[in-house]
Amino acid sequence: MSEPKLATPLQRAALIARCWMAHDANWFAVVESSLGAETANRLSRSAAQAQGRFEALEVTRIFALPAITTLDEYLTAQELLLGLLAPGVLRHEIEVVDDETCRMRVTRCQVHENVVHRGVAGRYACGVAARIAGWLQGLGLRYALGPSADGCPLGRGEACVYTITVSPRPATRPRSPP
Repeated sequence: MSEPKLATPLQRAALIARCWMAHDANWFAVVESSLGAETANRLSRSAAQAQGRFEALEVTRIFALPAITTLDEYLTAQELLLGLLAPGVLRHEIEVVDDETCRMRVTRCQVHENVVHRGVAGRYACGVAARIAGWLQGLGLRYALGPSADGCPLGRGEACVYTITVSPRPATRPRSPP
């Protein structure tokens, strides 16, 4: 057998992200079979939000990012987080509505593809919004994020669109987790 070809850093990151998203769908299916869809969705969203907070705090600390206080700064941070932690997971478009509000339209979602593949799409409530909420919290922002996850819009053949509103606030930052 020949030597395996070494992956580039981007290929490794994309592989890790794909595996993480597959884990999410598999975890949901196992928990749902034991505890039901309502409990599995509640636990999944709670874990995704906690993970998002941790990720934002860690990326902020490791890259010594300044405090994020505006929508534009948040969108830059979001792209950094997506690029580092979930490369290739979402294809999306951002429409800036005003200085505080934007709409994020997801055009391709690997989470959706994984839950479809696993056969749980009809019962899965998306955790992407919860993870984004965690990022916003971890960055210390006051925000509104909607709509709340009610199933998977892509799974229903609907547009997957989130509205994010960031309220200006003084530059403060939550404490890093242990």
